Amino acid sequence: MGVYQQHFVDRLPMDKTAVQHLRDRFQDQDYQSVRNRLGKYGLEGHAHEVNMRDLSGGQKARVVFVELSLQRPHVLLLGKSYVLIMLIFGRTSNFLFLSLI
Repeated sequence: MGVYQQHFVDRLPMDKTAVQHLRDRFQDQDYQSVRNRLGKYGLEGHAHEVNMRDLSGGQKARVVFVELSLQRPHVLLLGKSYVLIMLIFGRTSNFLFLSLI
């Protein structure tokens, strides 16, 4: 089970790029597969190699969702911002979305 809370973006290492962070966390993923996954979740190609401190909140959220997807959860629980996230990612994800009440 994966859990998403809006404050999770604050836990990202601000001195690393999205690709560096995800490859550190998931060492079985090669460079291109990480970039492909980031693109699938809507992160523009140029943002893959930008330090996370310089990404927007929405871009950081996409990195967190890629991180969750690489954990391969069967169910994803979302906090307050789930409606917006479902609108953004609903067409690209294989998650079952549930709201935390």
